[in-house]
Amino acid sequence: MTQPYHEAHGGHISGMIRDSAAGWFLRKITGNRVLQYPEERDPSYFIEKYSVEGVKRREEQARREQQQERSNSTDTLVGQRRSSDENSPTREKQKNSDEQEKGEDYNMVKFEDNDFDDPMNWPTYKKGLTIFLISLLTFGVYGAASQISVAVGYLIQDFGIAPVTAALTLSIYVFGYAVGPMIWAPLSETTIGRNPIYILTLIAYCASQVGVWLAPNIGCLLAMRFITGFFSSPALANGGASIGDVLNAKYRARGIYLWGAGAVAGPTVAPLIAGWGALGTNGWRITMLEVLWLAGGVLIVLIFLLPETSSKAILAQRTKRLRKITGNEKLTCEAIVEQEQTDPKAMIKELLWRPIAISSDIIVLLINLQIAAVYIVLYASFELVPLYLEQSKGFNIGLVGTFFISTAIGVILAIIPYEFYLSFFIFPKYDKHGKIEPEDRLWPSMVGGLLLAASVFWVSFSASRGDSWIVFAFGFVCFGAGAFLLFQGALSYLTDACPVYAASCLASNDLFRSFAGGAAPLFTRQWIEGWSYAAFGGILGGFAAALIPVPFLFWKFGPTLRKRSKYAQG
Repeated sequence: MTQPYHEAHGGHISGMIRDSAAGWFLRKITGNRVLQYPEERDPSYFIEKYSVEGVKRREEQARREQQQERSNSTDTLVGQRRSSDENSPTREKQKNSDEQEKGEDYNMVKFEDNDFDDPMNWPTYKKGLTIFLISLLTFGVYGAASQISVAVGYLIQDFGIAPVTAALTLSIYVFGYAVGPMIWAPLSETTIGRNPIYILTLIAYCASQVGVWLAPNIGCLLAMRFITGFFSSPALANGGASIGDVLNAKYRARGIYLWGAGAVAGPTVAPLIAGWGALGTNGWRITMLEVLWLAGGVLIVLIFLLPETSSKAILAQRTKRLRKITGNEKLTCEAIVEQEQTDPKAMIKELLWRPIAISSDIIVLLINLQIAAVYIVLYASFELVPLYLEQSKGFNIGLVGTFFISTAIGVILAIIPYEFYLSFFIFPKYDKHGKIEPEDRLWPSMVGGLLLAASVFWVSFSASRGDSWIVFAFGFVCFGAGAFLLFQGALSYLTDACPVYAASCLASNDLFRSFAGGAAPLFTRQWIEGWSYAAFGGILGGFAAALIPVPFLFWKFGPTLRKRSKYAQG
């Protein structure tokens, strides 16, 4: 009998809609009569395999095969001297056979060979569209952090607040999405899956964004900005995991950099949109309304097209359907078993504490510091750029917002050599060895660290000399390229070096860098006005320069450090 999961139904557009939030709703209101899964369209194969009788037949057949194999193995020993060597091929084969018989559970629902419901087996265009949608979500919510930065002057006028309080509207949003991953990342690893978290939090994000738009005072505005930041965080917390669901280890870096490009594009393109909007209306509220429009549009697209990518959630839902169809309540899957055996209190304590505890590991700590430097520079720029261009060059806020495109240009320029690095260095190593060493991932971060420090010195000393905006912008082009390369190299190394604790490592990094970046707008203006652009750049650039050796140290001593680490894989 043809195995229905081998049909390419999951790759069709109808399959994407079926697996989306809209598909779930349509199936609910029609009693699962539309957008059916294979086991619902033709249950005969599944009843034969997964019903109580079907499971018994497969268990009996497996026992007969094992007995026959054991009998054949015994026959080969006739006439031979009995040996105590447990490593002999025949005994090893028999031992493995016994272990397989003992461990096999025919009530366990798994993906079948070439199963098109397995995200790893999706057609290329479905994987590509999924990565694009995750990047679109990241672009939409990540840009909201900086959207308000070019309109802080209107905030100061409307609420009669100090500049540092106005800057807090940017910081508080970043603090919100620093905390969020501590909750959303663990939840997405359960049978709940990733899609419900993306959709429900985006709905909550849009609702709370209305509160930001209509905030009557600064206290309400700050509270709602924190809440929107909190609900925006699943894109950052789970985006990389969603890409890992659909791409194998060889090609995962390509998907991650495409998603990362969306993450960088958001904060750099948002001021462009916000600047001209605020200039046209002489107010800050239009910038928050623009965020709402964009998020609402993204929400509609995701509701209809974003499929579930978590294999745990997909198999858990399949198990529930098969229980209903076959009447076999003993059917289960690994994710359900794991969840039933986990103590919720112990799991919560472990997941909340481990990202903090793991920060003491030397590998995690140094990478956290280097990525934190990127965030400090990025969010400091949202104070530094308007201060310099408006006061020294007479730019209006529309032109100031447009200026941030220079960072996006740097990212685009860095993508080209990074793609060559993947295609001609990383991929051939995978083809030859089937894997690569974590240290092979470090080359981009070596270049990125140099560009990051150079960009900070360039920008600060260019501003101190009063250079033209073109010279000033060149520093941000370098920053965009350096930040992109540093992120790709450092985080890829971190996840490869600590594969078992990768989720905790990334949660730790997100918490560390977000709090560091969120603090930057609170001191940037004061430092520049109290000292100078050169002094500010000297301190920040010195911090970035001190971290340049990090990837080189890992390249030299990485294997030794991994062997000594409690969390890394030696």
